[in-house]
Amino acid sequence: MTSLHRELVSIQQQEKPKRILEAARGLFSSLGLKNTSIEDIATKAGLGKGTVYLYFKSKEEIFSSLVADFQESLHFVTLDASSISGTATDKLNAIIEARVNWWERSYVEYGLTTISLYEALSTPVSKAARERFQVEDVKLIKEVLEEGIRSGEFAFANCTRNANLIHATLDALCFPWETSEGRVAAQDRIKTFCRLLLKGLNVH
Repeated sequence: MTSLHRELVSIQQQEKPKRILEAARGLFSSLGLKNTSIEDIATKAGLGKGTVYLYFKSKEEIFSSLVADFQESLHFVTLDASSISGTATDKLNAIIEARVNWWERSYVEYGLTTISLYEALSTPVSKAARERFQVEDVKLIKEVLEEGIRSGEFAFANCTRNANLIHATLDALCFPWETSEGRVAAQDRIKTFCRLLLKGLNVH
């Protein structure tokens, strides 16, 4: 075997786990964890079932890997948004917009359904990952709120409580809004929440 051949084989071996994860991501999103089998994943990835087992012991291990990547990606989206140049209000708006749009892309790109999302969020693996990153995300939001208080943009007493409340509301926004008039677009959800959060219900 030539060095070039060995290099090509090595690249192919590295690509297989990625293909498996990408296939599983789409299937878990559209069908859910319970309704997806290793055989389904192998077929979508264009690999044999045995090949999948060379890299992952079970579909639960694949799911665990995806959940970790999923939550980490959402965290970095939040981190990037909180780091933009601008006022604390700008940063808070950016965080809200980034997280809502991130979830919207998941629905569009992977065919994520509300049912499969509820199933995923109820698993111990998902709960543990969310709790781990929640601490970091709440901290980022809290820092923005504290910046806003220092600059005179915001006025309230408990940054920690408000940061947790905003984070919990953003979690709720991961689900589509359905009304009698149909599904509410992501940008409309963002505008509604930002207006309510930053301007309140009172007439000023």
